[in-house]
Amino acid sequence: MLIASRSDEDLLKDWKILDQPVRATEEVRMVRGLYLDEMENRWPRAVDYWLASLDNEKGIEDFMQYEDPNYDE
Repeated sequence: MLIASRSDEDLLKDWKILDQPVRATEEVRMVRGLYLDEMENRWPRAVDYWLASLDNEKGIEDFMQYEDPNYDE
């Protein structure tokens, strides 16, 4: 799939563009779901913490430390 071939950096750049409420058409929501699936495949712990977070100001990037195997909760 094309999304899976994106670099981590490009995937996050695309997500920031798609994660704008103004652009939330049905098509964009569907593509966002595909991107979220890919992010869950790459960064399962970060996505779990991000989705469980109550801080709407934070993005997925703010939770990447949870992917570090040396991270101590």
